[in-house]
Amino acid sequence: MKKLLFLFSIIALLNLICCFSSQKEAPTQLNKINNIKSTNRNNLSEGDMNSPSLLASEGWKIVGYTKWDWELKNQITIARLNRAELLFNRAIKFDQYNADAVAGLAKINLIRGGDRSYLYYNKKSCQESLDLIKKSGLINTDIFNMIYMRSEIQLGLENYDDAIREAERIQETSNGCLAHFLKSRIYYEKFRQKKDVSDKDSAILESTDYLECLQNRNQDNIDHNAYVLLWSILSLSKDYDSTIEYFKSSLDNKPYSPWSYRNYVWVLLQRSSLDDLNNAEMAINKAKKTLNLEIDSMQLYSNRGRLYLQQKKYGKAYEDFNKLLSISPLAASDKDLLEVCSHFKDNRCIEIWQRRIKKHLEFKTCKKAKEEFDVQYKLYPQIFEPLKKDVENCKPRN
Repeated sequence: MKKLLFLFSIIALLNLICCFSSQKEAPTQLNKINNIKSTNRNNLSEGDMNSPSLLASEGWKIVGYTKWDWELKNQITIARLNRAELLFNRAIKFDQYNADAVAGLAKINLIRGGDRSYLYYNKKSCQESLDLIKKSGLINTDIFNMIYMRSEIQLGLENYDDAIREAERIQETSNGCLAHFLKSRIYYEKFRQKKDVSDKDSAILESTDYLECLQNRNQDNIDHNAYVLLWSILSLSKDYDSTIEYFKSSLDNKPYSPWSYRNYVWVLLQRSSLDDLNNAEMAINKAKKTLNLEIDSMQLYSNRGRLYLQQKKYGKAYEDFNKLLSISPLAASDKDLLEVCSHFKDNRCIEIWQRRIKKHLEFKTCKKAKEEFDVQYKLYPQIFEPLKKDVENCKPRN
């Protein structure tokens, strides 16, 4: 009887230990799920957290396809990449052959191994990502994300023809716009390395096609990276003429399209000769008159004001800086504004300086407010006296 009681006691103790262990493990697993849900701004339900395809899709929403400027030392960026990694790993846990998730992990590896360049990944991280995909056995899987990653990796490894071939396969899918973006990057990098003019021409052509493809799909707004890529190509090649001519022809053919005006103005501002800037102003005014379209003119006035300043046309420089500062009182630099105003004996700049000092006080940039106030107070003590107490009492934000 004693042996039987002893046996029952052992069994009860074992059950208690198992129960305690399972209770301890369950919250741990639940915490992992909650961590993904709470740190990843998504709409995943409890059921979705067990769906490999939905998990991988949410991960790709984070890493994206055209973003370059990953600030790898920024805590928010680190947290976002960690969230994506959790999502991809969880997807693979449920389905080890989920190619979208494997491709996502390869993308994260490329980003983390970046060399702080906006456009490119380093070869080491590219090779590591390629090895990761090969190890999964999914390297030849023909789904969109895997084709995209093969193109990205081949670009990083400087296998340009292979990268272009993969990008062209994307053009046959519903993501055709992205194919233009990828090919433009590839041709641009190839031109940077090999200096073949035909590659430069192809890079510009694909970049403008990317812009137009996006704009035809969405008339309201587009990814700013489209312009960053074209700007990079034009800055390197200095071949503005063909792109200006192309966008001017597009404006002539489609004067009803807001993007025709935006593209034409944008490319004129990149080269920014005096003729370009004057043509940009005419286009901005015409867009306002014909389409009631407001195009940001700050860069126009800033660039032309500095150009007039270099040409010592101080009256014209003042007019443009005054227009610029009427839009944003802090837009022009102190140096440019002081130089312009030093050439006039009248009081035309007083109101400009008053607006700037008041804006600095509003933003609590007290040091700048005091610097500008001190200069103007010496020149016009009576006029700037009313601002003295506000400047003295200004306290910067913590």
